[in-house]
Amino acid sequence: MTTPVTKNVLTTAEKYKLIRWLDEKKDTFQNLTQTQIAKLATAEINHTVTVANVCGACDVLGIKLGQRELRGEIYYNLKNSAQSQTIAKHLVYLYTKLGEPVPQPLQEIANL
Repeated sequence: MTTPVTKNVLTTAEKYKLIRWLDEKKDTFQNLTQTQIAKLATAEINHTVTVANVCGACDVLGIKLGQRELRGEIYYNLKNSAQSQTIAKHLVYLYTKLGEPVPQPLQEIANL
């Protein structure tokens, strides 16, 4: 049996509080995921904040915050994966073949 999904609709006052909070602290969220930001907001604002609430507030502010997550809470460390390194090498080859500059992070993964 699956758990029903419910929406977390914020009141106007809660939305305003979240938007102000995000705007004030946006510089500290660059290395966090959207879920982590939502959990911090929940703790500091004293009401439940979801990833959708954070994304909606970011849209209002016209900013992009937080990294999207892969497969829920599972994260892959691309630098430690042999498969990722192989893919990165092939992508570097394609960039070079097309005469395009190779992005530095991709080059770093390929060179490991």
